[in-house]
Amino acid sequence: MRVSEQLAQVAVVLKDTTHPGNIGSVARAMKTMGLSRLLLVAARTQIDATSRALSAGATDILDNAEWQQTLPEALTEFTHVYAFSARRRDMSPRCLSPQEAATEAMGQVRQGGRAAFIFGGERSGLENEDILQATAIIEIAANPEFPSLNLAQAVQIAAYELRQATGIARAGDRRQMPTREELDAMIEHLQQALAAVGLPKKNDTRPLMARLRLLLTRADLDQSEVRLLRGIWRAILSRPDDEKLNSPPPAGSNECYDGEGGPSTP
Repeated sequence: MRVSEQLAQVAVVLKDTTHPGNIGSVARAMKTMGLSRLLLVAARTQIDATSRALSAGATDILDNAEWQQTLPEALTEFTHVYAFSARRRDMSPRCLSPQEAATEAMGQVRQGGRAAFIFGGERSGLENEDILQATAIIEIAANPEFPSLNLAQAVQIAAYELRQATGIARAGDRRQMPTREELDAMIEHLQQALAAVGLPKKNDTRPLMARLRLLLTRADLDQSEVRLLRGIWRAILSRPDDEKLNSPPPAGSNECYDGEGGPSTP
């Protein structure tokens, strides 16, 4: 697969962008390294003359930019999603350097996958719920006393590493990876199976489901593994209701996880 063909399977995703000039500068950073696909999610500005001027000729990327209202909508087709973040979160996927993420992403591209690199808004970056959409987060090893990169600079680092990684083979077999849409469907299926057996015990399912999403994302499941898990959950859902709710707990345990950091007794 040629370099241009590999890079065509990678998208730069900007969320909550507020300044039109930054969109243009990002387009310039992308085209310099051969990237061409730009997604704008919940953008708070439009592409204008300033964008075009700062793109320095990368107007084709601006003209072909894709607009989406929400991040999940934008990510449905991608098998691997990487989120740039300047700070660690209480709950977050594994953390990679730009080089590590680029090498992994291009390895997946050569196996038929697609990768997205997400960058948050200029003021506050990505929100916690955005991070939960990612396969991994990326931290740039900047000066800890002044870790102040602008949006285009961060994209330039990612774009450079991606281009370098087009020639690096990734060890491992040719696994068929699920898209974000398939993973989201798996998580929804799991939530249905948990509800069928009376879990979690609290009305608010969000803490538990957030932790389970992270767990399953870190597992780096391929499509066959997703189908295996969904088969188990399908079997749970097919049982009569009285069997689901009266199933005995695992031997030696009388506790269930409440999703908020500790066990609770039923």
